[in-house]
Amino acid sequence: MTQSEFERIEKTYCQKSGSWAIWKDCANVSDLSVFDVRKNPNVPNQVKPNVVMVGLNASVPKGEITVAPYSNFHSNFSRQKDYKICCAFKDTELWGAYMTDLIKNYSATNSKDVKAAVKNGIVDIQQCVNDLFAELKGIGAQKPVIICFGGDVFKYIKKYAQNAPVGTYCDLVNIRHYAAWGSAKDYRSDCHKKLAKYI
Repeated sequence: MTQSEFERIEKTYCQKSGSWAIWKDCANVSDLSVFDVRKNPNVPNQVKPNVVMVGLNASVPKGEITVAPYSNFHSNFSRQKDYKICCAFKDTELWGAYMTDLIKNYSATNSKDVKAAVKNGIVDIQQCVNDLFAELKGIGAQKPVIICFGGDVFKYIKKYAQNAPVGTYCDLVNIRHYAAWGSAKDYRSDCHKKLAKYI
């Protein structure tokens, strides 16, 4: 990817929810300097828009506002366990995948609240899926492999993608959510089993 394309995607999609599966250090995943092309001019060559990792929604803790570009999936907040994603995909072919959330405008730390919002019509899940695929088209993804963090994301995309105007993908894979109980080592092992043909 060219630097200008990388910067265009940053301005368009990475101000709030979009990011890339690249971290400077798994022990300090909130260090966003890795995305500074002045310090790391090779970063545009590391990104892989045809591999996409999707979370359910932004689980921003109460009182915390995520504003820095690339902050999503790059938090040191202990409950979010973003470091486990870094540990799972470091030194694999999935390093550099695009990362985003399915539901952009509903922040909650409990997935039950999100599912209730979808059920009650507070969140228009069809529109969320439409917007996701428009976003993937915008980053240049072409029939991407979509990796879902948890069964809810998998279920929603599988059900509603067929009605999305540009809803195409190569494969849809459900993996355990990184915030679930278990060590980073166990999470890496579990992800590698589910994603063996892509690792």
